[in-house]
Amino acid sequence: MIRLLWHSQHQVTLFTIRLTIGNEQRNLAIISNYMEHTTAFVHCAQKILAEFIKKNFPLIEKVNYVSDGTSAHFKNNFSIFNLAHHKTDFGLDARWTFTATVHGKSAGDGVDALLKTTARHTTLIKNILMSNSKDFFEFSQKQQLETARRSNKDTPGVHVFYLESDEVEEVKKNYLKSSNEKLRLAGTIQGVRSTRAFKPISRSTVQYNITSRSTQTKTFTFKQTPFIFHLSINVFAISLDLDT
Repeated sequence: MIRLLWHSQHQVTLFTIRLTIGNEQRNLAIISNYMEHTTAFVHCAQKILAEFIKKNFPLIEKVNYVSDGTSAHFKNNFSIFNLAHHKTDFGLDARWTFTATVHGKSAGDGVDALLKTTARHTTLIKNILMSNSKDFFEFSQKQQLETARRSNKDTPGVHVFYLESDEVEEVKKNYLKSSNEKLRLAGTIQGVRSTRAFKPISRSTVQYNITSRSTQTKTFTFKQTPFIFHLSINVFAISLDLDT
């Protein structure tokens, strides 16, 4: 299970992830100087997440993403379009379950509070200046690693990563720029915002249900064109849930 949450202030975006695999759990935090909450950012965050999973849990073959229904970066046709290509892009099968926007909270909600509170406390006590997102990242990563070493733990409480805004802009420019035209040609799922669960069954077809436990399943096939299905992008993203 992976839970992704989004928090941002004037200088920093903090995207947090709760990952559960069997009885094991990991917390991840992606710190960035990119301030927009977009599918492009989510895309990049998922690349980081997929690489982490494949490195640390190489036997995992499928992920179940769980997020709220925020349409700007999670619950939209473009995200579902990319979900159909998840296996090709990241080497992992995937499905996507949406909770109500005000529900679906978990321990992942505390990751952002932990990092921000620790940073705020340290800056006040030790008079350390953190003026930008990179400072916050370097401090948080170092602090988490040092805390793990002092506790004789193999892994930190929070795995901290940095996502440069230039990387997000590159994805937005080189890939997402033509997304509206691609979706216009491929077709869109009507009522996507009222649907709760999506599962790709091929590179062009997804199954979806009104609820994650619904027995009434529908399918939608994106129309194939000569250029739509060459999707060798760097990233994708959302909140997740992992099945072993």
